[in-house]
Amino acid sequence: MTYPIYFTSIDSRELAIDKESIFYREKYNEILNYIKILLLDLKDSEIIKYFKPKGSLLIHVNPATDVLDFIKLICQNYYLDLIQLNFSEISKTPDKFFNHFNYWLDRLLISLRETEKEVQDRTEKKEQGELSRINRKKLLLIDESLYFDEFLENKGLIQEYIFHNSFSSIPKNLIENDIILIWISYNSSKISELSNKLFHSFDLMIKIPDLTNIERENILRKFLEMNEKIKFDLSSISKMTENWEVFDLLKLLNNALLRYFMNPELNEKSDDITSVIINLIESGEYMPYTPKKKEVEPNQNGDLETEIGGKGNQIQSNLHPIKRLEPYFEQIKGSTPSEFMLGQMYEDAVSKHYNELLIIIDKLGKNEILEKNDRKLLALYPFILNEELNNAKIHLEKAKKRIDILKQAFNKQL
Repeated sequence: MTYPIYFTSIDSRELAIDKESIFYREKYNEILNYIKILLLDLKDSEIIKYFKPKGSLLIHVNPATDVLDFIKLICQNYYLDLIQLNFSEISKTPDKFFNHFNYWLDRLLISLRETEKEVQDRTEKKEQGELSRINRKKLLLIDESLYFDEFLENKGLIQEYIFHNSFSSIPKNLIENDIILIWISYNSSKISELSNKLFHSFDLMIKIPDLTNIERENILRKFLEMNEKIKFDLSSISKMTENWEVFDLLKLLNNALLRYFMNPELNEKSDDITSVIINLIESGEYMPYTPKKKEVEPNQNGDLETEIGGKGNQIQSNLHPIKRLEPYFEQIKGSTPSEFMLGQMYEDAVSKHYNELLIIIDKLGKNEILEKNDRKLLALYPFILNEELNNAKIHLEKAKKRIDILKQAFNKQL
């Protein structure tokens, strides 16, 4: 099959993604389930009664995630040939590609439709047994790299696609032509601008959230388990890498290991690379690919600046804007629950999940990986993570004693 030069195809049998290398998130299940629905014979599917899929999914995600590898793993497991952008060709003549993106996309879709009959004819030949296990559907992956912004200025490929899709003679329903489109976008401002038009071209938008502190710790812990000869402070590194993504963390650790082995004196003294990692971060000698999020701050007029640099919508009301917010922010940041309130929170936790929380604290102390249920349970009681593990355990045990005393008192009265 011949594709336009700006696209390239990978046979599903040539993909070699190790599933153990993927850091699974709950949102990844939504991607998989969407594709699995499209792999069904939709004519006989009950979903057609309620919704007619177009066969196109938009994924909004930060750079440096492993979502691309996850999509390739799906193609590998479900025998989906992967069609993706040919970045090497795009870099040679970027203007020709970007200025005529819709033309090249149309050419690709037409070529896929025209070769469908050829595929059907081939199944009647000797290789029928081989082709029978290969899915006829193909996955078209558009990874709208941030690199593209240099050429498109204020526009983006997704705007071009949505506008073109409204007037193109190519059928909007890709799945009818055995094509599943997965579009990856990293630009939140462009997504916001198109929010009222997205679902004319896409069935769904799935937003992959930032890694939580616990998830970052799990990534770091897994790295430690695979590299038993070194160690570092999980908690400290996790707190210093807020908003970092999977590949940001892994490349930081690999860089730190290189620095560690480059220094024979340090190598001989200790196997702890915490100071090496911290120095890389603080010195700026390693910087994450994931950009830091801009904080919302008031300007001189008291208006709030939005994440994309513009003024937020000003709501007309009789309320006077607060001109000096810093003291309030500092007061909130510095506030902590009283001993009484902390005791109440621990008693509530103990009354429902005492044994489970003790096990989780023990796992954290031993740097063991938390199970999915452990992480969900811990998320219900985040105040536990604000303390040293020993103090948290003491608070749990004290709360248990208080509850036991109350139970005994009530039993005596009865």
